[in-house]
Amino acid sequence: MNLGRIVGMIVALVLLFAGAAFFMFRYTFTTGGLQQVQTAVGIETPPPERHIVPEGFRGWISVDYGVEGAPPLRDEDGTVVFEYPETGRIETSTAAPDSDGLLHKGYFERHGAKLVPLSRLSQIWGEYSLKAIEDDGSSSRSFGFFIGTMGEFRAAKRPMPGLVPLEG
Repeated sequence: MNLGRIVGMIVALVLLFAGAAFFMFRYTFTTGGLQQVQTAVGIETPPPERHIVPEGFRGWISVDYGVEGAPPLRDEDGTVVFEYPETGRIETSTAAPDSDGLLHKGYFERHGAKLVPLSRLSQIWGEYSLKAIEDDGSSSRSFGFFIGTMGEFRAAKRPMPGLVPLEG
């Protein structure tokens, strides 16, 4: 066997394992478990988040951080809980996290007392994190995402210009 073929096989195996690890971390680990792994290897992460939407909700979800006089977000055993009302919008006095991590967010739909996981492959689209700086130097932060099918996402009005689905 020549050296090029061996290197090619090694690269293919690395890519295969990296892809498997990506999907395992993204879809099967709990957000709390993932944070424990990241902390154990010395990676600083924001606390895990649990985003809970009402049963059957379709459309844009958003949270506005640092809103004076708004209630703070709930903390359950180190997990920040976002329980969205029927409007799909939360205003909170809680400050926005310093960094936006992809892997530490869990998405659920409430069915009575039960939480049903939502899939990032077929139900969650257009995640965004926005920091707006005003003329007076003040700033505001928001985060949002769309729940529904890709067709519903494509047809929905965007919460801000330029937020478009990736063609694939």
